[in-house]
Amino acid sequence: MKKLACVGFAVLFLSATSVSAQSDTRIQFPHGRTKVTLEGKVDGGGKGYVLYARAGQQLVVHLSSPNQAENFGIFRTKYFVPYEGMEDPLEGAKEVRDWSGSLREEGDYHIMVYPTGADPTPFTLEVSLLSEKVSAVNFEGLFEPLGKTPKGFEGLKSISLTTVNFTENGAVPIKPHGDVRAGGVYKMSRIAINGENLTFETLAVRGVSYSFTGKLTFENADTPNDPAASLLKGNLSKSLNGKKVAEAELELESVEGVD
Repeated sequence: MKKLACVGFAVLFLSATSVSAQSDTRIQFPHGRTKVTLEGKVDGGGKGYVLYARAGQQLVVHLSSPNQAENFGIFRTKYFVPYEGMEDPLEGAKEVRDWSGSLREEGDYHIMVYPTGADPTPFTLEVSLLSEKVSAVNFEGLFEPLGKTPKGFEGLKSISLTTVNFTENGAVPIKPHGDVRAGGVYKMSRIAINGENLTFETLAVRGVSYSFTGKLTFENADTPNDPAASLLKGNLSKSLNGKKVAEAELELESVEGVD
């Protein structure tokens, strides 16, 4: 009898993942939020969801339902290859109601909710996707303003930062240096990086200098084929002969690495 039950579960499990691969609902996180709550109902075919994540992000999934009538599994798909490898759940993510862990690869992750009984039952699924741990390497690169340049900052082109030295053994942190390009090159005289937080000041050129206080954030791509973008968000101020003449909240998008 026990053997028949195991065989029955295996058939249900494989059937559910097959159905999921064809009809998964893509999870969209509202701007600025890292958690969504989903409600649904499953029958014999199960209910599937899919989300896109980057390597290093933290995924937390919690399932609740009357009488604990469902479980879920989490399945990996290779980047740009839909549904490949769905028969292999993530470690510890099969027949569970709670799972959390750090994701090792970039791409799609499928969450399959399936019933433990014969009757359709409702459920609530809470999914949190947290940013990867920010390090010096994440600040490496060229950042350009998004949208219209604010008044007083006409001519602002980019902020560049060099924070690591890339070697055969990987990225090695170095003393950061960088500049602001705004009708000229304004070299940074002071840079402080603390986790996701960044502050800097530049040397004055013909009396003009810049300072910035903000943080590095990560935005989820709208689709799995879009590159994930990192943004510098914060307050940029411009001074002339030591007196502040312009100030604005800016978002600057990482566009490429800096040699």
